[in-house]
Amino acid sequence: MSDYHVSALLLQSPTFAERTYFVTPSTPDTIFANRVRKYGSVSPVGIPGFWHHCKTFAATRSPTPDIHSLKSFRYFDPHKDRKTLTPPTAPEIFNLLTYGTFNYQRCLSTLPASDYVVARQTLVEQAVTRLQSARCLLVHSMLGNGKTIFLNILSHRLSEMGYRCFHCQPNSTELQGDTELLRNYGKLVILFDSYDSAIDLVEELVEQLPEARYVVAVRTGIHDVRLHEIQAKFPKPQARIGVNGFHGTEIEDLRHLIDRAGVRSSSFDDMFDHCRDFREVVLSLYGHREVSKKSRRSASAFVARFGF
Repeated sequence: MSDYHVSALLLQSPTFAERTYFVTPSTPDTIFANRVRKYGSVSPVGIPGFWHHCKTFAATRSPTPDIHSLKSFRYFDPHKDRKTLTPPTAPEIFNLLTYGTFNYQRCLSTLPASDYVVARQTLVEQAVTRLQSARCLLVHSMLGNGKTIFLNILSHRLSEMGYRCFHCQPNSTELQGDTELLRNYGKLVILFDSYDSAIDLVEELVEQLPEARYVVAVRTGIHDVRLHEIQAKFPKPQARIGVNGFHGTEIEDLRHLIDRAGVRSSSFDDMFDHCRDFREVVLSLYGHREVSKKSRRSASAFVARFGF
C-alpha cells in the first residue's frame, strides 16, 4: 500500500472498496486496519482461513449475473426489446429520416417489414451467408448510409437463427468479468458500432472468446486506408460487405417511408433517379419546404432554450 500506483488504482472507483479485502493474520492490527479502511475491508483469517475460502468459493458464490445487466455489452434480445405493437407514427419516421433519431425497439417491432427503417433484406442475407464461413465481418459504408441501423437489422436476423448477439459498449471497466460470463453461452456474435473500440478491444476479446464471431462497422474511407491494420488485428478468415448504394427493393421501400413521413413531393421521383445512396436522399429532404420549416423551428427552439 506504500506504492502510489497501487493505492491510486484502488481509489479509482468507490465500488473497488466494496470488492477489496486484505487478508491478515488473526492477531488484530488496529493501525493497519485504520490505514486501509478507505481501500477495502480487513479479513483477519490468516493463510489457513484464506485457503478455506478459496476451497469453498465454488459452492458459495453468487448466482450467475443477469445477461441483461452486463456493462461492457448490450444484449440484443428481440423478445424482451420488442415492447410495442403499435405502428410507428409519421413524426417518428420523419425524425429518423431527417435527424437520425433512431429507436431500435421501434425497429424490432416492425422487422422484417420496412415500416420504420428500410429492412435491407438482400444485404442482410448476404451478410449472414458470409458470416457462416468467416470469423469477422467488416460492414463498411460512407457516413450517413446506415451502418448502425444495419447492425441492428443483422442482429435481429442472426437472433432468429439461434445466435446470441451482443453490442460492445465503449469505455467499460467490466470487460473481463463480462467476457467470463459470455463463455457460458454458445453461438456468440460480438458487434462493434465503433471501429476505434473494435481495434482497441478485439484482440483481447478473441483471446477470451475464441469461438465467437465478430461484426465491425467501419467507414469506407477508414476501411480502405487502414486495411493493413484490419488484416493484422482482426480474426481470420475475414469477409466484407458494403452497404453503400441501393439493393433490391430498397428504393421503393424508401419511397414508402418518405410517403408515410408526409414529406414526399412531385419532384421526388426525379430526385430518386439522381441519388446514389441513402445519405443523398436524406440530404435532398432538406430542400423540401415542409422539412425546411420544421428544421428551422427545431433550430429556433434550441437557440431559445440554450441561448446559442
